[in-house]
Amino acid sequence: MIVYQHQYVSETALRITKIIYRYQSCWHICDVIFSYQYPSDYITLRLLPSSLPVYKLFIDLYYDDFDTYRNVYHLLEGIYLQFRNMLFHKRKLLKNHFVLGFVPSSGNFNEFIQPFISEMKEFEQGKLMKVNGQDAWVIADLGVVTADLPQGNDMAGVLRHNAMKGCHTRLVSYNSLTDFNQDLQKISRYHYVTNYQFKEILRENGISAKKHLGSQYDLRPQPSILDNLKRDRHLQTLQNVYHSVDQ
Repeated sequence: MIVYQHQYVSETALRITKIIYRYQSCWHICDVIFSYQYPSDYITLRLLPSSLPVYKLFIDLYYDDFDTYRNVYHLLEGIYLQFRNMLFHKRKLLKNHFVLGFVPSSGNFNEFIQPFISEMKEFEQGKLMKVNGQDAWVIADLGVVTADLPQGNDMAGVLRHNAMKGCHTRLVSYNSLTDFNQDLQKISRYHYVTNYQFKEILRENGISAKKHLGSQYDLRPQPSILDNLKRDRHLQTLQNVYHSVDQ
């Protein structure tokens, strides 16, 4: 039995404490904490009866804000869904982008998305449905989240891009964003590490204390509402390349 150091390890198990990786044509050794977990390491699913067919869906979420204009500008946020199971040429079709709804400038994203979160949690465990007139289990999970640069950081629970380390996938300082020779293995953000940091933040008493500790980790005082679903907040929140360059 081989398990990672950050997991529960029995006395009879072989402990892996270091990993070897290649960087700039040289081999390096680092702590095992600087490695990504497989989804099976932190996600458990209910075993479904094998007598019925099982359909698995991956749902991508798009979150975008834009201006509407009539005499004055108004900010409007749009949330769209797409099924990643579709072939790429079909996903590009406008008819296969499904509008979940719009959030006005006075609205609250968390309140709006809560019904979607609740329904997705049911689908994560499997839901018995009729498919072509036949009973079947349908499982759905959140695929990737795509958003503008500020909202993307919100979805990952990371402070926005004007923070010292405002990248939601790497622990890279603002002044080093254009440095292409960085050791990504050591500066990447890892989901399970961020989980521990959020637990520390939430244990603090008072909003000011939470914000202070969060600023040390470059994290928001509260994790994203999407963390109620089974996902990796860093790997499944895509970088918006255009806005990264634009900013």
